Amino acid sequence: MVKLEVELVTIPGSYAVDRLASTDATTKRNADGTGMTANLTDLKITALYPAPAEIVTEAGLEGSAREYRQVFAQIQNHLDGGTLTEAIPDILEGDSLVVASLEYRVRAVMPWGELLRVIVGERVGND
Repeated sequence: MVKLEVELVTIPGSYAVDRLASTDATTKRNADGTGMTANLTDLKITALYPAPAEIVTEAGLEGSAREYRQVFAQIQNHLDGGTLTEAIPDILEGDSLVVASLEYRVRAVMPWGELLRVIVGERVGND
């Protein structure tokens, strides 16, 4: 018989995301119509995961759920326009999320308790 032991990680708000939110990211937003400018830097998010079909439907997105990925962000210290801020990151639909030098278009943003669920679609500038 095999005995399995699981370590549960508890963080404020009783979400087990703190240790998972270790991926560095940046957002870009077209603030004035002249081009994309970086808005948020030093973000910590979870890795990109496939978005469940029911979440894609709930977000009102079209197409196959296989086309979408999701990340989660929590209250954290990050730079917002050069100012250090402790808050849930201000990520909006239409922003670009840059992860490991790859840029993804933000298709939906949904609060999830004390977290922010970010659904991304196609990669910008596909090779």
